[in-house]
Amino acid sequence: MRIAQQVGVSTATVSRVLTRAGLSRLSGLQPREPVQRYEHEAMGNLLHIDIKKLGRIERLSHRVTGHRRDSIKGID
Repeated sequence: MRIAQQVGVSTATVSRVLTRAGLSRLSGLQPREPVQRYEHEAMGNLLHIDIKKLGRIERLSHRVTGHRRDSIKGID
Protein backbone atom coordinates (compact mmCIF):
# COMPACT_ATOMS: atom_id res chain seq x y z
CA MET A 1 0.00 0.00 0.00
CA ARG A 2 1.47 3.33 -1.05
CA ILE A 3 0.16 5.26 1.96
CA ALA A 4 1.85 2.84 4.38
CA GLN A 5 5.17 3.12 2.54
CA GLN A 6 5.13 6.93 2.46
CA VAL A 7 4.10 7.30 6.12
CA GLY A 8 6.32 4.48 7.35
CA VAL A 9 3.69 2.37 9.17
CA SER A 10 2.23 -1.05 8.50
CA THR A 11 -0.60 -1.58 6.01
CA ALA A 12 -2.80 -2.97 8.80
CA THR A 13 -2.48 0.32 10.71
CA VAL A 14 -3.38 2.36 7.62
CA SER A 15 -6.35 0.08 6.92
CA ARG A 16 -7.60 0.36 10.50
CA VAL A 17 -7.33 4.17 10.49
CA LEU A 18 -9.09 4.51 7.12
CA THR A 19 -11.88 2.15 8.24
CA ARG A 20 -12.41 4.17 11.43
CA ALA A 21 -12.64 7.36 9.34
CA GLY A 22 -15.16 5.76 6.95
CA LEU A 23 -12.73 5.89 4.02
CA SER A 24 -11.98 2.19 3.65
CA ARG A 25 -13.69 1.97 0.24
CA LEU A 26 -13.03 3.98 -2.90
CA SER A 27 -16.69 5.02 -2.95
CA GLY A 28 -16.10 6.80 0.36
CA LEU A 29 -13.59 9.12 -1.29
CA GLN A 30 -16.06 10.44 -3.88
CA PRO A 31 -18.83 12.86 -2.87
CA ARG A 32 -22.33 11.39 -2.85
CA GLU A 33 -25.00 12.52 -5.28
CA PRO A 34 -27.66 14.72 -3.71
CA VAL A 35 -30.90 12.97 -2.78
CA GLN A 36 -33.74 13.68 -5.19
CA ARG A 37 -36.88 14.60 -3.28
CA TYR A 38 -40.36 15.21 -4.58
CA GLU A 39 -42.16 18.08 -2.89
CA HIS A 40 -45.69 19.30 -3.59
CA GLU A 41 -47.66 22.19 -2.17
CA ALA A 42 -50.82 20.30 -1.22
CA MET A 43 -51.11 16.99 0.60
CA GLY A 44 -52.24 14.13 -1.60
CA ASN A 45 -50.73 15.47 -4.84
CA LEU A 46 -48.10 12.77 -4.72
CA LEU A 47 -49.50 9.43 -3.58
CA HIS A 48 -47.48 6.22 -3.23
CA ILE A 49 -49.05 2.79 -2.99
CA ASP A 50 -47.16 -0.48 -2.53
CA ILE A 51 -48.70 -3.38 -4.45
CA LYS A 52 -47.77 -7.00 -3.87
CA LYS A 53 -49.51 -10.20 -4.94
CA LEU A 54 -50.11 -12.51 -2.02
CA GLY A 55 -50.87 -16.23 -2.10
CA ARG A 56 -54.32 -17.57 -1.38
CA ILE A 57 -54.70 -19.07 2.08
CA GLU A 58 -57.41 -21.73 2.22
CA ARG A 59 -56.97 -22.86 5.84
CA LEU A 60 -54.41 -22.89 8.63
CA SER A 61 -51.47 -25.26 8.34
CA HIS A 62 -49.69 -27.35 10.95
CA ARG A 63 -47.28 -24.50 11.71
CA VAL A 64 -50.15 -22.50 13.14
CA THR A 65 -52.24 -25.28 14.67
CA GLY A 66 -49.37 -27.49 15.86
CA HIS A 67 -51.04 -30.67 14.54
CA ARG A 68 -49.35 -32.66 11.77
CA ARG A 69 -52.73 -33.80 10.47
CA ASP A 70 -53.32 -30.22 9.26
CA SER A 71 -50.55 -30.30 6.63
CA ILE A 72 -51.42 -28.74 3.27
CA LYS A 73 -50.27 -30.05 -0.10
CA GLY A 74 -51.32 -26.93 -1.99
CA ILE A 75 -54.36 -25.10 -3.24
CA ASP A 76 -56.21 -26.47 -6.25
